[in-house]
Amino acid sequence: MHYLPFLFFISVLISCGNQTTINDIAKDSTVTIVDTPLEQSLDTTKIVTAVKETIDTSMHGLIVGRHPLTLQWISWDKPGYVHIKPATGDWYSIEGEQKSATGNNYVRIEGKIKPVSQKELFFEGRIETLIESINGGKPCLKKGEQIFLSTKGRKYWRLQNMLNCEGNMVTDYVDIYFKKI
Repeated sequence: MHYLPFLFFISVLISCGNQTTINDIAKDSTVTIVDTPLEQSLDTTKIVTAVKETIDTSMHGLIVGRHPLTLQWISWDKPGYVHIKPATGDWYSIEGEQKSATGNNYVRIEGKIKPVSQKELFFEGRIETLIESINGGKPCLKKGEQIFLSTKGRKYWRLQNMLNCEGNMVTDYVDIYFKKI
């Protein structure tokens, strides 16, 4: 709980009111602080919101922001990106894509996700892949409920419905990476 002292400090700042200066709070301190009203020196609303988002999402390993997205047929070295944003309740919206250099091949994801644990995400929405050399060059669409899992110490969640629409002959690895970019 390394964020508790920070939250305490922020709550003290907020409770002191807008006209209180940092000098007022730290008057017994040996540190010299410039006498500036809090409203000019610190936007506490932004700080509290950022801390809250980090606390809410870090418990499940899911962090709001931009995350790499890959489909192995396109590239693991040149990812696309998804954007994860708070939605309602325990849900987060997710949207993004990865395209090949030519733009002809892609994976697109759009929907909502809900952390079940640090290793599992529940997804509702649509995931579309198109690889010119697979499924007759036609898009493969997966709609509805899906599961993403992180297994074997991997630093990403992998879509568990891995079968391409080609007729159970091709496996797709759709991965959403932990790290936020």
